[in-house]
Amino acid sequence: MSNPQRENGFTGIANEILDAVACRKFNGTQFRLLTVIWRYTYGFQRKSHPFSHSFLHERTGLSKDSIKRGIKGLINKHVLVVVKEPGFSSARELAFNKDYDQWNVEIDADRAEESIQREEGNGGGESSPSSGDQNTPSPGGKLDPHRKKEKEIKTEKDNDEARAGDVFQFYETNFGGRMTDYHRDFLGGWCDDLSPDIVLEALKITLLNHASSLKYTARILNEWDKNNVHRLPDVLRYEKEKNGRKETSNDGQGRRNHRKSPPQSARSKDHHSITGGQIGWIKPRIRA
Repeated sequence: MSNPQRENGFTGIANEILDAVACRKFNGTQFRLLTVIWRYTYGFQRKSHPFSHSFLHERTGLSKDSIKRGIKGLINKHVLVVVKEPGFSSARELAFNKDYDQWNVEIDADRAEESIQREEGNGGGESSPSSGDQNTPSPGGKLDPHRKKEKEIKTEKDNDEARAGDVFQFYETNFGGRMTDYHRDFLGGWCDDLSPDIVLEALKITLLNHASSLKYTARILNEWDKNNVHRLPDVLRYEKEKNGRKETSNDGQGRRNHRKSPPQSARSKDHHSITGGQIGWIKPRIRA
């Protein structure tokens, strides 16, 4: 039976940091990485430590692709700081940024709303409009700017979660089989890093190329991320330009090859229909 004792070692983290993490929208991968980073920095009374992907894989069980995306996201969001870049025989040294005001991580609107309600409940009665209470509705029944912003954040959060649900549904419908925790972690991580719309587009392109492995999808998403293609219109433009370059390079004999090709291939028709279609698109038959 497990019987952990504080005397056998503990990691000292300020309550304020835990509160700041708890009310922000970190995904599961990022939170698991943070616990290991705290363990090997604050747990040893040091501010930074070298963290290789293999080291983090051994202590979390996460795939190295998930670790790579999770660490990159935490660095980009200013939660982690790179103290020293990796060398030939040394891993990248990372430190946790305890100044949470610098974090570029969205606050969970539900937690913010709960916090406000608790504060109101502890206020001991109603506040008059002249008291300067920010939660008092403005004349005409309109929400004050603070409440309005929270409502906008909650709506955006709900929309993101709905679109992520579309990604999961599309995967189960067209790739066959029920999603595992690995698939959900992989797709959910990319939805957080880029957007659900972009992940959905990558899955569609995977199917169009008659691939059924998420490794193919990962190559697509990594290519877009590497080239800073982070918006759906930019993705569509990038793919159109890339396909145009491929057609030009494959047409070694110029106009004569162009006349031999049909005006529009079956695949290009499929691509046109799928990118403009809905989630219920049916997977094309793959020849044996």
